[in-house]
Amino acid sequence: MEQSHLVADLYAREREGLYRYLVSSGVEPAQAQDVAQDAFLRLYVALRDGAVIHNPKGWLYRVAHNLAVDSLQRDRRHPAISVAVASALATAENTERDLIEKDWLE
Repeated sequence: MEQSHLVADLYAREREGLYRYLVSSGVEPAQAQDVAQDAFLRLYVALRDGAVIHNPKGWLYRVAHNLAVDSLQRDRRHPAISVAVASALATAENTERDLIEKDWLE
C-alpha cells in the first residue's frame, strides 16, 4: 500500500484515539490536536523517505507520546505570561514595568 494511503487509513482509524490518549496524558486539548497532527505528518515523512515501519500504529503512538512529553516540558520551562501581568506591563510606567517584569521573572 502506498504510504499516503496507509497514513490516510491510519488517520481515519486512530485520530480520535490518539487525541484522547494525549489529552488523558495531560496535554491541553488544542496542543493535543497539534501533537497528533505532527505525529501523523512525521509518520508520512518517515515512510516517504523509505523508513521500514513494521507497526505504524505503535510507531505513531510512541512518536506522539515523545512529542507530548517534549511539549509538556517546554511549557513547564516557559510558562505563558498571565493576562493580568501582560495587562499591567502594557499600562505601567517604565519603572513600575521593570519591577513587575522582575517580580514575574523571579
